[in-house]
Amino acid sequence: MHSSWTQHPVMTGTLQTHRRFERTFAYLLIALTVLFNLVLLSPELLIGAYPLNDHALHFAASVRAGQSLLASPNPMDTWLPDVAAGYPMWRAYAPLPHFVTGLLLQLSARFLDPWSVFLGIHYLLCSFLPIAFYWLARSFGMGRLASAFAALFSIMLSGAGDFGRFSLSYGAQTWRGSGLYPQLWGIWAALFAFGAFARAMRDGRAWITAGVALAIACLSHLILGVVVMLSVPILLLVSLGAPLRQRLAYAAKSLVLCGLLSGFFLIPLILDGAWINISRWESPWKWDSFGAEPILLALVKGDLLDSGRWPILTLLFTFGTLLAIGHAITRRRIPPALAMAAFWFLLFFGRTTWGHLLKLAAIPQGMHLHRLQTAFEIFAVLLAGAAAAAILSRLRLPYATAFLALVLIPLFADRAAFLKQNTVWGVDNLIAHRNAAPTLEPILNHLQKNLQTHPGRVYAGLAAGWGGSFKIGSTPLYAILTTRGIPNVGFLFHSLTPLADPSVYLDDHNLADLHLFGIRYVLAPRSWQPPTGVQLAMNSGDYFLYEIPNAGIFDVVAVPHAFNGPLRQWFEPSRDWLRTPLRQYGRYLALYPSDAPADRFPRTLPRWAPIPPPTPADTFATGMVQKQWKDASGDLHVTASASQNAYLLFRTGFHPN
Repeated sequence: MHSSWTQHPVMTGTLQTHRRFERTFAYLLIALTVLFNLVLLSPELLIGAYPLNDHALHFAASVRAGQSLLASPNPMDTWLPDVAAGYPMWRAYAPLPHFVTGLLLQLSARFLDPWSVFLGIHYLLCSFLPIAFYWLARSFGMGRLASAFAALFSIMLSGAGDFGRFSLSYGAQTWRGSGLYPQLWGIWAALFAFGAFARAMRDGRAWITAGVALAIACLSHLILGVVVMLSVPILLLVSLGAPLRQRLAYAAKSLVLCGLLSGFFLIPLILDGAWINISRWESPWKWDSFGAEPILLALVKGDLLDSGRWPILTLLFTFGTLLAIGHAITRRRIPPALAMAAFWFLLFFGRTTWGHLLKLAAIPQGMHLHRLQTAFEIFAVLLAGAAAAAILSRLRLPYATAFLALVLIPLFADRAAFLKQNTVWGVDNLIAHRNAAPTLEPILNHLQKNLQTHPGRVYAGLAAGWGGSFKIGSTPLYAILTTRGIPNVGFLFHSLTPLADPSVYLDDHNLADLHLFGIRYVLAPRSWQPPTGVQLAMNSGDYFLYEIPNAGIFDVVAVPHAFNGPLRQWFEPSRDWLRTPLRQYGRYLALYPSDAPADRFPRTLPRWAPIPPPTPADTFATGMVQKQWKDASGDLHVTASASQNAYLLFRTGFHPN
């Protein structure tokens, strides 16, 4: 048994009996926690098949990743065509969850439904996550009872509003939540990495495990990988065991091993950094976090850890913090959980508080700092677990029973109510989909069949427009298109591509805009009024499918103007060009990087210069596409002609490499 600040003198009985009881009780707590998850999360295996969150993206990405493992010479360059007009997602997004899931989808394709496999993986990762917390707490030197309480509290977090959507709580993972599938993988890897580094600092035996776990964290969820990396110096300072020189050697070897294992992703990511879009439509708090005052106020009020219930975790976290501070003063040793919780709580304040000082902590510029809430909560539950164990160990049986009832019953009741409501809404959504299937399936089958040979995309509305309310139950139609592998535009499940920000200006009553994004079909409600030139292809119940003749992925265009500058400056000229009538005549604005030849296009515009209006010469046709098609292997083909100097336009996302 580890010597720890969470261990306490035995009040009565023998030490051996006490240890046996503590071990049994700890295992019962963990078993109860996992069983609670297994039972109350089981509806996710059914209701999750119709996601209203980012699971739509992560399922589609997993399917595509699995296909690329069997067909692509370089899976990391695989194009994901179904979202945001296409992007090589794994040039900028941690690949491991999608590729491992995709491989399992491929291996089980003959006897299991893909959604069942995806949801089964998610269900198991969620259900057994408390065991990883127990291992972390034990690795930090905490006793069995404190570690078991930490495992229990890891599923009991209840944040309010945005504090409950991106953290450890069910609000980040369940059907009614955010669907943060890669973050779940990242949490598992980060917990093992933290624990392995703590063990390596003590005796050096786990440095290989630490390096491998850190690499897996980086390849699963880049933010959590960065969190672990930046935590290593803290563990170096507060860990005891091996001499400092040896601890430095263990940490260095682990980081080198991580670099060797994850470099195939991290090095291209760094080199391509200038080509990753930082969306201006993301809420500022996602980039900069909330600031010190709102976070401190949320913690004090209980909205950070205990929204909507008694502030049980908040009080236990506070007592655990005081207990750890007292230990640090009396023993002159800072418990790792205290040091880590304090560090990440302060960094969670974000740029709103620290500004450019964050550069001193090596925080990347394009990092979503609101996600540091997860880093803080990992160690907050450890402190809360230590507090619960310390209180329980000092109480006689009747009082200990009362304490457990006061702590566990409200927590379990609150989380059970959350999951019960999740199930009720999810089942209602499932029923709505089953009722809609006879009318919607013919349209989806028609789309899948025709798009196999005729390249183009489907549009089901913008999220900020009628697309946001065009739903079956709670699921938007654009999410259904994504999960069915139907290329579509309108909703940005990710905004990594440069065309993401200008795409919100798409006007679906303007035929030129529909052509611009390669939209061949519009799936719309009865209330949508199609522009002239859009034809009704089929109607099934309340769903209307419109087709745009001759629309597709290719076009022949002229380029009278260009803009020369870095990606960060492309938004304004793109927006301005979308507002001009030039595009209606097939006249495009070229965007190219600063190091491209200056004489590549006829006229290069300064950044803030207005785009000239069309001239009479711009009204003449440039050329036409005679035929465009997709062969059985998925390759695109086009036959086109031009009546003057022109460009063949490929309407897709862009990445230079």
